[in-house]
Amino acid sequence: MAKDNKSSTSDWSNVITVMISGNTPPSAPTVDGPNSGNSGETYQYTISATDAEDHTVCYRINWDEGATTNWSEYYPAGEDVVFSHAFAETGTYRIQVQAMDLIGYVSEWTVLEVTMPKNTALPPLFLKFLQNHPILYKLLQMLAPYLGL
Repeated sequence: MAKDNKSSTSDWSNVITVMISGNTPPSAPTVDGPNSGNSGETYQYTISATDAEDHTVCYRINWDEGATTNWSEYYPAGEDVVFSHAFAETGTYRIQVQAMDLIGYVSEWTVLEVTMPKNTALPPLFLKFLQNHPILYKLLQMLAPYLGL
């Protein structure tokens, strides 16, 4: 029986059993994929995280373009999952990935830095010029790495 501060009484509530278990967050995900490429092209990144309790895990990704994705669907812990992305602009990006287990425990972020350099395609008229001047073309080929081409 329970009594409040005004001496009103009531019957006891039903018994509720609460189980507290030790859970740990998933491991920080591994991220495997190209760390350079061309803007506008789609690239695949393989992501995986393990969980000590073998819970299923889901992922969220910050592609460093202004927003973080929603959590993905759940996958078995340790399974490789492939996500695709195309970077719209040239530049250096920090892909950040996080995993969450079915209980709601969240991993640390993993970071992969990728670079999408400027497109170095030469204009067609300049290519025609180089075709007509093979020695200059050969010289340009030798100097290209030093000029960032």
